This record gives sequence, structure tokens and C-alpha cells, in this order.
Amino acid sequence: MHKNLNLRLEPGLVSNTKKIVFNHLTNSSIPQDSIREIGSTYLHVPFVFKFSTNRYKNIRPYILGGVSYDYNFSSNEKNQEDNSAGEFRMKTHNFMYEDRSRCRFLLVLF
Repeated sequence: MHKNLNLRLEPGLVSNTKKIVFNHLTNSSIPQDSIREIGSTYLHVPFVFKFSTNRYKNIRPYILGGVSYDYNFSSNEKNQEDNSAGEFRMKTHNFMYEDRSRCRFLLVLF
């Protein structure tokens, strides 16, 4: 687009595990009913604008900003079972915004 302005597409695959504790379920006879281990795998697709300054000595700071879309492969959104049956449902489609600031350090030789 310009010497200091770029449009970037940075797709990725993200996998994580979360442990969620439901504190309001204290009257349950089984303590494991209030704890859920949730594993998720996301296809992460961000569209980001990168604005960088001109190089000053060996430093080039830049900022990034944009929007991203996540598709959750393990969402269980359309599953009719509820939390009492041990199924935790999440949304399949997630939209977010991103902003970052960084500084790039360059070697003297380049």
C-alpha cells in the first residue's frame, strides 16, 4: 500500500485448554459438577493494518490494528445437551479487534 503502511493477513490454528469453576454450584453433592475442563481449537484469521515509522538508527517502531475472526471447531453450539449433562457449549463464530505496538531492532550490518 505504502512504504510505511501494510495490510496483513495472518491466519493461524490455536489450541488451548481452560478450567472453569462455577462458584454458584456449592450445594452439589459431587464437587466435580462445579468444575469443567474445556478444550478448544480455533482457526484464527486476523486482518491487520501495520503502520511503521521510518528507521531511526537501528530501531523501527510500529503499531498494528485490525479485526479478526475465530472459528471454534469444538464449540458444541448446536448440541441440545446442557451443562448438567457434562456438555459445555460455546459460540462457533467470534469476532474481535486487535491492537499491538512493537519495536523492531535491526542489526548494524543491514
